Amino acid sequence: MRADRFDLSLEPDYGRGVSAYIDGDYEDAAREFLPLAEENHTQAQYYLGTMYHKGRGVPQDYVQAYVWATIATANSRGLNRKRAAELRGKLLKKLTPKQKKKAKKLLQEWDRSHGGKQAPGKQASPGRGADECSGLCRTPFSELFGNDPREYVAAAAFAAPLNG
Repeated sequence: MRADRFDLSLEPDYGRGVSAYIDGDYEDAAREFLPLAEENHTQAQYYLGTMYHKGRGVPQDYVQAYVWATIATANSRGLNRKRAAELRGKLLKKLTPKQKKKAKKLLQEWDRSHGGKQAPGKQASPGRGADECSGLCRTPFSELFGNDPREYVAAAAFAAPLNG
C-alpha cells in the first residue's frame, strides 16, 4: 500500500502519521500519533500499541504497548476492536506480574485523567456521546488482564487482578 493513497485532507495529522508509518518513518509516525491517541483517536492508539510492541519509532515497551492496545480496545468498535483485542491478548502473554501491575496503574491513571470525556474541540467517536466514559471505567479488569478469580482486589472504579 502506498502512502499517497490516503486523503490527508480528512484527518491531516492522522493521515501524516499513517503515511509516515507506511513509508517506514516510524519516529515521525509516533510524533503524529501520540497527541491524537491522547485525544482518544482509537486508530492512533492502536498504531502506538503496535509500535511499542515492535519497537518501531519508539523504544520497545510491552507495558506501553499493552496500555495503548487496551485503551484502543475499550474505545473501538467492530473490526478495529477485534484487532486491538488480539494485540492486547498477545501482549498480555508477554507481561511479567510486575509489568501487569505497572500497566494496571497506568490504565487507572488514564481513566482518571481522561474522565471519560472527549478532548476539547474534538468530535466524539461515532456511536458514542462526548460525555460518555472512554470505556475503561466500565471494562472489568478481568477482560483486560485475564480471568483468574484468585487475583482480584477492589481498585478505583473496577476490580483489578494483580497477577503477582
